[in-house]
Amino acid sequence: MPHQRPEANAAFESACNFAAWPKIPTRVLSGEGDRFFPVDFQRRIARERLGIEPDVVPGGHLLALANPEGVATYLLRS
Repeated sequence: MPHQRPEANAAFESACNFAAWPKIPTRVLSGEGDRFFPVDFQRRIARERLGIEPDVVPGGHLLALANPEGVATYLLRS
């Protein structure tokens, strides 16, 4: 608690103003043990909004902390 600071509301107060996703490959990486955003929810959102299936690796909500090697391997693969 002594190191926590109030969060800015900028992300929640401003609108996303782009008309389309950039013309670059888009992937979704999900943690199979995410209890905050369960994998089934992430799959549905990825399908509905991006038209793709997420890739799933072991880990939870803070995936880069729970499985840094898995995330790095995923990002570096061709």
